[in-house]
Amino acid sequence: MTRVDFIEYCKEHLGKPYIWGSNGPDSFDCSGFAQVVLARLGLDPPGDQTANDIFRHFSRPDVGEPVSTPECACLVFYGKPARVGHVAICLNDSEMIEAGGGGPETTTVEKARKEGAEVRIRPIRRRSDIVAVIRPRNLPWSRSPQPVACHALSPSRESKQLLYNTIDISHWQTVQDFQKVKDNGIDLVFHKATQGFKYIDPVYSSNRDGFMAVGMAWGSYHFGTGGDGSDQADHFLSVADRNGLLVLDLEGNPQGKSIKLEEAEEFVQYLRDVTGRYPGLYSGHTVREMLGKHTDTPLARCWLWTARYSSNAPVIPEAWEKWTFWQYTDGKHGGGPHSVDGIGICDRNIFNGDKQEFEEFLKLNTTAS
Repeated sequence: MTRVDFIEYCKEHLGKPYIWGSNGPDSFDCSGFAQVVLARLGLDPPGDQTANDIFRHFSRPDVGEPVSTPECACLVFYGKPARVGHVAICLNDSEMIEAGGGGPETTTVEKARKEGAEVRIRPIRRRSDIVAVIRPRNLPWSRSPQPVACHALSPSRESKQLLYNTIDISHWQTVQDFQKVKDNGIDLVFHKATQGFKYIDPVYSSNRDGFMAVGMAWGSYHFGTGGDGSDQADHFLSVADRNGLLVLDLEGNPQGKSIKLEEAEEFVQYLRDVTGRYPGLYSGHTVREMLGKHTDTPLARCWLWTARYSSNAPVIPEAWEKWTFWQYTDGKHGGGPHSVDGIGICDRNIFNGDKQEFEEFLKLNTTAS
């Protein structure tokens, strides 16, 4: 089972009512849901367990490992160390899925519906009484060899971890043939949607329709400028296709004020609050200079799209363990290839992973999942 398979299985239960003492298949309480999900991974503790029982079980060093940063399939426990009262399953570093909203009096479907008690997705830190976040040992995807660390890679066709399958364009490029772009091995197109508070790329919508008509994945980016981050994010969301990948372009503005760190943080947090997921962050030296060794920032929750026009792997800030996309050429500088059939010279990018990992990334970071 992959992470994507696991998340899709969890989401199959969304909306099922919370019933105190129930362990499925049509209703759950928090521990009943956790046990069903853990059973899918082959990690369910034996017997009918309370949230506190599950906490004690996975607190054993041979069974679980406390972590500071949540990840897929981690267990998050709430209450008090002496008596845990609630358990949920992490989907990523910011979201959990739980059977919640009810209590001992929630004993019928009618009461559950009235209380809004159900299987649902919520922010992990919506409650302040987190006791622990524990990663179970022997997760299925942890049993296979892991890919080479991203920062150690260079753009060589010899590496199976690299896909030269992504481009980014705007109105400065003219698309002559959408199908030719796809046939040239391009799977994903990032397109400028907006800039600042009012600007909209004039060919964004027509290019989106053309590329999606031939079955390509789509991403939208906003060029950040100086000013309120939430207002810029609101403008971006009024134009961008929310079903695709979303990105903040964080770099210097040659036409005016550049976006500041706190404005960029506000932008990505606003997108997270509205869409339920953090966007990608495109940047090169700008974010490295802004953050330095600083790691405690909402930007670190974004997947990283970095730029370096060189044959050497990009240097990334300490806030990230890896890059996801690498813009290795602007069509002139950096290694090849520099052009794409159906467009010509354009920015090209590498995805840090193989085809399966690429598909998993899309599923996890678009609403199509």
